[in-house]
Amino acid sequence: MPSAFAASGALPCPRRRFRRHPLALCVAAPTGLPRRPAVRPSGDRGRDGAGNGRPFAPDTHLLFLGGGYTAVAVAAAAVAATPPGAAPPCLTVTTRSARRAATLAAAGVVPLLLNGHGDSCPPALSAALATATHVLVTAPPPDPFLPCLLGRHPTAAPPLPTPALLWAGVTSSTSVYGDRGGGRVSEATVLDRTALPPTAARRLAGEEAWAAAAAARGVRLDVFRLGGVYGPGRSALVSAARENAAREGGENTRSGGGTDPAADQLLVNRVHVGDAAALILAAATAVAGTPPPAAGLPPPPPVVYNVVDRHPAPRAEVFAAARSLLSCPRVAAAVIASAAAGGAPPRRSAASSPVGTRRARDRASKAVDGDWSYASLGVDRVYAGYEDGLSALAAGEAWPFGEGWLEAALG
Repeated sequence: MPSAFAASGALPCPRRRFRRHPLALCVAAPTGLPRRPAVRPSGDRGRDGAGNGRPFAPDTHLLFLGGGYTAVAVAAAAVAATPPGAAPPCLTVTTRSARRAATLAAAGVVPLLLNGHGDSCPPALSAALATATHVLVTAPPPDPFLPCLLGRHPTAAPPLPTPALLWAGVTSSTSVYGDRGGGRVSEATVLDRTALPPTAARRLAGEEAWAAAAAARGVRLDVFRLGGVYGPGRSALVSAARENAAREGGENTRSGGGTDPAADQLLVNRVHVGDAAALILAAATAVAGTPPPAAGLPPPPPVVYNVVDRHPAPRAEVFAAARSLLSCPRVAAAVIASAAAGGAPPRRSAASSPVGTRRARDRASKAVDGDWSYASLGVDRVYAGYEDGLSALAAGEAWPFGEGWLEAALG
């Protein structure tokens, strides 16, 4: 891969936790010394005895089906985890945005521009699948890529071959657990399909479809059920700051709290995008050095990981903390500037807020436990809850993105 990877330098994990009063950030924004997430180089708690946290092999080709915020974070983390002097893995990311394709290319990623391929599978996608060793699916359902893999496109029968594929992962949502009345759920919780709202039902159907596709190809599949993802340029800080700016401009808007008091009190888990990327990357590298299943033997069943923080909280509480941080003018100006520098478009309504609004709209309240998921892969969460995460963002923390990566993530 081109040396642009080194130049674009994704940021390693921050060392310092932020637990001071929000207004203390106006006096001194801590920087701290960087470190990578604590990932054990090996261990016996991983699946099938495979070592955890191993680096990608030199010939790894990681294909992202969907090039959104989380996918770009994983790509940035993969580059940052590359040992000094070693070549990073080949990274290919699909996108429907020409602007995002340009920013991805500038960061050293191979963009695959797909503008609604309809009933045909683009040759570039076929070529990428033919050499991909790892595939991460982040496109939400209904999935535009499954028909290509299952041979349901008129121009792609039989199914597209994936001769090099060792691992597949699919990002889903904790919404598949439904409403638990504030009760706790874990990776082992039995799902009740009949009680799910439409968006959650589509997520669960997507999990099952990819599980079938992976099993048909003899490939192991990991399912990542994410909480509300936030991070640089995309958080309650950004939403609240834009709300303040709109109010100053004479608009009557409120993006967190007040519009629906009942929804604002629902219990929701979130996850910092850096902590999400660290777990996904650890799962993908856990297959390094392990041979595929013997011919005729099925792959191991899919493994579910809950990708969440440890402190579920109501949305109103999160936005109250964000507004407290934004009471410092310097913090508010920096938040708006960073989002603008990354090219984040202004959000049109409260419904588009990234932190928990979809779950609030579905009236689902629950506390999701993700401790097993992180412990099984030997990954430590940097931000245990939204308090640490928002404080770090207010202090200017950009992890896991570096120069060029944030623009690609928000584009």
